[in-house]
Amino acid sequence: MTAGTAAAGLDIPAAECGVGGSLDPVDDLVSRQRVALAAYCPSLTKRIPSLEESITDAYRRRRQAVGPFIAAVRTRGDIQPADRSELGLRSALRPVLETTVRESIRAAVDDEASTLAARVEARVAYDGDVSVTVDPDGFARQYARRGLSSLLDRAVTAAHRTLHATVVGTGRPRERFSTLATAQSRILATATLLLAARCGSQALAAECDLVTAKQWRTADEAVCPVHGTVSRKRPVQRCFGEPAVGGTAYVVGERTPLACSCIQRVVLGPVARTDPRALATSDGVTVKQGGDPVKPLSDREWEVYRAHARPDETFVDLLRRFERTRSVRGGARELGVAKKTLYRWFDAYLVDFDRYSGR
Repeated sequence: MTAGTAAAGLDIPAAECGVGGSLDPVDDLVSRQRVALAAYCPSLTKRIPSLEESITDAYRRRRQAVGPFIAAVRTRGDIQPADRSELGLRSALRPVLETTVRESIRAAVDDEASTLAARVEARVAYDGDVSVTVDPDGFARQYARRGLSSLLDRAVTAAHRTLHATVVGTGRPRERFSTLATAQSRILATATLLLAARCGSQALAAECDLVTAKQWRTADEAVCPVHGTVSRKRPVQRCFGEPAVGGTAYVVGERTPLACSCIQRVVLGPVARTDPRALATSDGVTVKQGGDPVKPLSDREWEVYRAHARPDETFVDLLRRFERTRSVRGGARELGVAKKTLYRWFDAYLVDFDRYSGR
């Protein structure tokens, strides 16, 4: 069996068969997805060799089941849905891939969060260290599980069809199974890590207030064989209309996981450029100045700041403007707070405020 035949055995649907330019479809698939993975999270590319080895070991452990599987197929004369459990391939692969995805999503989130924090620091007008931290566990359980099920379905179907072909045609079942395992270990390793990177990006988008949208785009130097050149934005909690092939996808590439080499990126929204306390109010964001964490605005302060601050105005600047141009009663009414609340803010933030000045 050639590498190209092995790729065909992966049961890649027609939408994913746009691979071209290489005499080896497996090499083409893997190289494109590795470019995308490196664009997401370069540290994850270092995990590919060990994951390939673990996947190969999982196949090797199930090689002993090839004989009984072939005997069962010959008895029935065709593959039946019940055959999916006879090789035990899904149960052998699942723990390997689940562990990898769980650990890799955390790494992908940390990597993209670090990049996002650097982008924020480049925008603000004050010195400070910005960090972004989110917990991806909830998201990992929901969407990564669905993506893994898709990958496992394809791997199991490919193995069954490959072995069935030796019954109706020619070939040595164990040799074909081993050849297929080699091709699948390469493709599944990269596709699994790419799934983790995409889910990590979505988790960051869902949990960090600074992110206003998610973007489906082409990875540099890896025009996707399925979707072509793409640059498309959607709100964080909305599906993409999948480019070129139709349908919808919540996470980039979820409908065509074995061939799509596109990437998902977060879109940074407006940033409180001049007020570190306002920035620190955002979920998942910590700001330090002089090594000490900046205390975020309270929920009520943040509501008032967001509704009434002028561009590049800090919360203190906002209070100073109202203190100088309005009576306390008029300012409180305009801001939608009680007079005693505005007095308390003036006392706390305006060092030269005198509540007995007659204003």
